[in-house]
Amino acid sequence: MDSATSTLSFVVSEKVAGRMDAPQVVAVEYSIGGPFKQPRNGLFMASVDDSDDADPKGTVRFTAQGFVTWMLGRTYLHWAQGAVNGEREWTESGHPASAGTIIGGMMFEAQNRGWGSMISRDFSSSADSAGVPWTADEKVKQPWRLLTPLSTVLQSITDQGLCDWWTEGTKLRLFRPGTGEVRENLVFGGPVFTARPTKSSFDDVFTHLTVVPEKADYWLYLNNTGASSRFGRLEATLTQSGVSDHATATTLAQSALVGGRAVKREYSFDWTPSDNGPRPWEDFNLGDVITSKTRHGKSLQRIIGIQVKKQDASVTARVIVGDKLLTQAAKQARRTGAGSIGGAIGGGGAVFPIPDATFPAPGAPTGLHVESNAGSWREDGTAQSTVTVAWDEVVQADDGSGVDVVAYEVAARSASSEPSIVATTQALSFTTTEWEPGVDRYVKVRARSFDGRESEWSGEIAVTPAVPSSIIPKPPTGLSVQSNVGAFEPDGTSISTVVVTWDEVALSVDDELVTVDEYEVANGLATTRVSGTTATLRIPSASVASLRVRARSNIGVWGDPSDPIEVTGATPSGLLPAPTAPVLTSSLGLVAARWDGEFEQDEHPRGFSHVVMETAPSEAGPWERVGTPLVAPGGASIRGEVGSTVHVRLVPFDTVGRVGDASEIATVVITGITAPDLEAESVTANAIKAGSISVNHVEPAFGDSLDITANETVNIIVGRQDSQDEAIGNVGDHAEELDDRLTQHQTYYRFGADGLGIGDPASSAELRLKPTRIEMAQQGVIVSYWEGGVFVADETRLKASSIASHRFEGYGPGRTIVRPL
Repeated sequence: MDSATSTLSFVVSEKVAGRMDAPQVVAVEYSIGGPFKQPRNGLFMASVDDSDDADPKGTVRFTAQGFVTWMLGRTYLHWAQGAVNGEREWTESGHPASAGTIIGGMMFEAQNRGWGSMISRDFSSSADSAGVPWTADEKVKQPWRLLTPLSTVLQSITDQGLCDWWTEGTKLRLFRPGTGEVRENLVFGGPVFTARPTKSSFDDVFTHLTVVPEKADYWLYLNNTGASSRFGRLEATLTQSGVSDHATATTLAQSALVGGRAVKREYSFDWTPSDNGPRPWEDFNLGDVITSKTRHGKSLQRIIGIQVKKQDASVTARVIVGDKLLTQAAKQARRTGAGSIGGAIGGGGAVFPIPDATFPAPGAPTGLHVESNAGSWREDGTAQSTVTVAWDEVVQADDGSGVDVVAYEVAARSASSEPSIVATTQALSFTTTEWEPGVDRYVKVRARSFDGRESEWSGEIAVTPAVPSSIIPKPPTGLSVQSNVGAFEPDGTSISTVVVTWDEVALSVDDELVTVDEYEVANGLATTRVSGTTATLRIPSASVASLRVRARSNIGVWGDPSDPIEVTGATPSGLLPAPTAPVLTSSLGLVAARWDGEFEQDEHPRGFSHVVMETAPSEAGPWERVGTPLVAPGGASIRGEVGSTVHVRLVPFDTVGRVGDASEIATVVITGITAPDLEAESVTANAIKAGSISVNHVEPAFGDSLDITANETVNIIVGRQDSQDEAIGNVGDHAEELDDRLTQHQTYYRFGADGLGIGDPASSAELRLKPTRIEMAQQGVIVSYWEGGVFVADETRLKASSIASHRFEGYGPGRTIVRPL
């Protein structure tokens, strides 16, 4: 008999036993001279016999196991309200539960079903069989698989260090872990003991434990503080079936951590109780702490096994103390105690395989319906339907228990095809644009649980994808200009703000109602989108724009454009104010005219382009331009006859080419040196400035004091004066003509560091020749350019054009043909 494993083996004659046609309950009793007593774990169920018909002795060997545990293996955890995914979580009002709550509650349910009426217990959910309360460290919150035998549950909570247990007859008794009497004066290892076998194992030692709770989001990595680090880092793993929270996982790992800190030693002591040795069950019992005397010295050890054998009239006993060492087969069977590097230390899962019935399939989805069904048109003009089907969430299995659904599968078919799965989703709806509008589809859905089980298909529903209504809006009508106002920009360019309006579009081209979301107004290649029937555009003043408008429906389809209208950008109202009057000075037969760059008003006006200087013999005119156009302070020289009056004014021009108000007229009398002859010693001066000096005779000594080195050129006319008058007059005429031409060139040509500009001051257009490209400007804005052999413009209108290997030509009104070259 082995009290630790609650097993019994005995042999009787066939005459005594007869044939064992049914299990037999066997009780073991002992006596020390008085009445017989039954030890702990002393009631057995003999369910297996082994005999040999050829044995002349005619004996039968029976193998028995503990009666209570045999009975616990014949009932299991049933389904109840609150079961989810084939599991039940045993708690104390939602809090972690003690071993008494777990095994006691399961036994209570089983006995209510008619199981084990002879089995009793004396522990509760709050205290063990000795009346000692369970502590918080001995409680866990752990789910249990349905159909788990209760014997497996008992073994699991024991292996996890939540309790110790033994039986007394048919009573199951639970105790807090480590319960047992301390019998320090009881020494095992003296001369009465005939053998003292010793086993040691380092296989279960580890320094780091990886805990793998089955349902937690991540693993735990625990240091096994106190474990031997002689060989560095030694790792082990601990799997925990059904555990989802780390607090429970840590609690369940404590037993494994303690067991993996040191070498496991198991001492056995053999003796014959009749030779004055300790008496099993009477002087000690399972779980008691005694003094062990071995070659390692004396130490307190816990009794973990009692084996008693009777052979004829002789009774021998063996007590095992220390750490429980299991064979490898036993470790795998119980999923406990491996502890080898990389091995698995068992947790709170079931020992025996769990039938498939513990994983019920989800119930079939209900409430399948069409949530939305709308037709529309793609950008390429093809029709499409957007269909959404939805269903109710599946939260129960087909047996009524809770279930976690991880996905839904949607299947569809046409009237002439077999259904196929078109989508797998975690949502409670499915949307598609792949079904042809107007063609019936038949849809159904099923659920798939976390463990891959699929529900039955829902009922099938029919849906006809919607055909979109007419989509092409009519061209807008009534396009007109509401306002056209020009204004100068800060940079001087003139821009017109044009507001256009049109009639609302409410019908499609086939006179069906249509909803228009926006309109697009086109000005050449430039477009402006608005949601209403009014748009504001910016057009360069004096330029002509061709405007059209088209409508877009709420499903994204554009209609044809309206008839075009032409709009000429308005010029700004009002003219430039008068510039300040020129300042005139005269000497030596010339007039110097200068403008200070200011205007009569305080601020410099927007849109200013330049001023031109004009001169006239009288205020009534006629006026002629002199000098070059001025864009900043500057001036010009005016020639005239000495003594004559010169009238000068400034005329401003804006960037549009319009003439503004002229300045006040300034006048001056041309002054000079007027005398028929210069008498000797009549002029005393450091310098004499004159257009020309004519003398009839120069004394030879004149050159001694004449210094003409400061003159750039000196013309000495030799001969008669009258013969040179005509030549001198011709030179003057040519100089005046050259000056006029230079003035004219400066009017139309503008030179600068960035290139050459060519244009008429009265025009808004200008051609600009730059080092890298040729530009065409309108109102100061670049509207097209040539660069690197590429012409760039917003719009090009051609009667014919050759592109690559084709020629495009107009062919009648509104038509174009393409010919290969």
